[in-house]
Amino acid sequence: MKTGKKSEIALEYLVIVLGTALYAVGFQYFLYPNSIIVGGVSGIAMIINLLTRLPVGILTVILNIPLFILAWKHFGTRFLVGSLVGMLLSSVFIDILAMHPVNATEDMLLACFIGGAIKGFGLGLVYYVGATTGGVDIVAKFARRKYPYINFGTIVLIMDSLIIIAFAAVFGKVESAMYAVIAMFVASKAIDLVL
Repeated sequence: MKTGKKSEIALEYLVIVLGTALYAVGFQYFLYPNSIIVGGVSGIAMIINLLTRLPVGILTVILNIPLFILAWKHFGTRFLVGSLVGMLLSSVFIDILAMHPVNATEDMLLACFIGGAIKGFGLGLVYYVGATTGGVDIVAKFARRKYPYINFGTIVLIMDSLIIIAFAAVFGKVESAMYAVIAMFVASKAIDLVL
């Protein structure tokens, strides 16, 4: 492998490390302590965590295993390896930060804006190098194959919305769910800005 290619790959993985660390900071220091649910598999893991106290990162890895097994045959190796690294790193960072709990702000609106922006910026970096943090993004890629006329972002938004509705229904936290919509909107704008 040429040196230029090696340094390009090393830079991509460095960006994934930075992006997943930012994602974890936005989640663990702003959104999670204020009970602001996130979408995707992390949101499902957060719901299970609130019911069982099992670590969010470990739950995220467990929930992603079947998705990666299904995706292995359908998507390129580079995408899968990058996404596997992104998913594992974001899960590890979330659980490491959980060992040192910080609530950066108790203002829910501020948590939505700052946490959503940091999380979205981190995700944008991961997406920029062609990887993901797994979960809903993989499901959306499968859905796009069956329904190519539906926008990728729309599929993700529908799935994230279902997770937010489930959170509100299970815990009766309708106001937190509404804040989650704001955080999701801010995160999507941050992703768009990076991309």
